[in-house]
Formats: sequence, C-alpha cells, structure tokens
Amino acid sequence: MTDTILEQASNITLFGHTFNIWAMMILFIFGVIVYGLDKARRTKCIDWVDLVTSVDQATGEVQASATKIMQLIGGITGTFIVVKLTLQNTINWDIFGIYLTYVAGVEGFSRFMLAKYGVMTPPPPAPVVVTPPAPPVPVVTTTTVTTESARPVDNGS
Repeated sequence: MTDTILEQASNITLFGHTFNIWAMMILFIFGVIVYGLDKARRTKCIDWVDLVTSVDQATGEVQASATKIMQLIGGITGTFIVVKLTLQNTINWDIFGIYLTYVAGVEGFSRFMLAKYGVMTPPPPAPVVVTPPAPPVPVVTTTTVTTESARPVDNGS
C-alpha cells in the first residue's frame, strides 16, 4: 500500500506527459553541475583535457594517462550502478561499501603504483613566507616652554 502511494506521489502529469519527480530532480541537479563546470571552463579555471592527460616525468610532454582514463571510466560506471540500484530500491550495504571503497581508494592506489615503479611526483611548491615591514621608528621631539609673566598663587592663608 505504501509503495503505491509513493509511486503515485512521485509521478506528475503535465500537458499529457507523465514525469517522475525524482528523475527530474536528478536531471536538474546534473544540469546545474554541467552549467557550473562549463562556466568555469569558459573563464579558463578548468581545462577538460586534464581529466585524461598527465605530464611525462622523463620528457615533460603531455600525454594520455591510462590511469586517469580508467579512473574516469570506473567512476562513471560505478556511480551509474549505484544510482540504478538505489532507484530500483535493490541496493545493499555490500555494494555501497564497495563503491565507497573504490571512490576513496583510487587516488591512493594510483600513487602507490607510481611509487612502486619509481615514478616520483614533484614535491609541492615551498610556501612563500611574507614578512611584514618593520614598524616606523617613533620620532621624539622636545619642546621648551618658558613663561615670562608667572605670578605666585595666593591660596588664602
């Protein structure tokens, strides 16, 4: 009974077409993300080629990276499977745990394999330490005050 209520509540009909609200929300969020990434690309904040290329340590040339390509394919495939199983309400903790392990472990495993075969990643740049300028030296001036018409004060005693 509850399943039929949820199923009926998640579908709406507009102009003779039936739409699933959850699917529409996912598509809307995906569209917003793609729009944001495209806007960043146009302002030169993101270069899409960096998703699948790397710099060769020996020659300094930019070339296709098999590791990055496999990470991208695995991430897209794994995310599709998890989303599909979630929408079908058949996902279990084992599948979700394997997916999270994959997503969290990809970069670490890649670095492990690069280190195993002797490929060294360049060290991060040294932090730049900016020292503030020295405070200005205070200027001491002396003034001499002279009084010519000083009278004694009579305090009434």
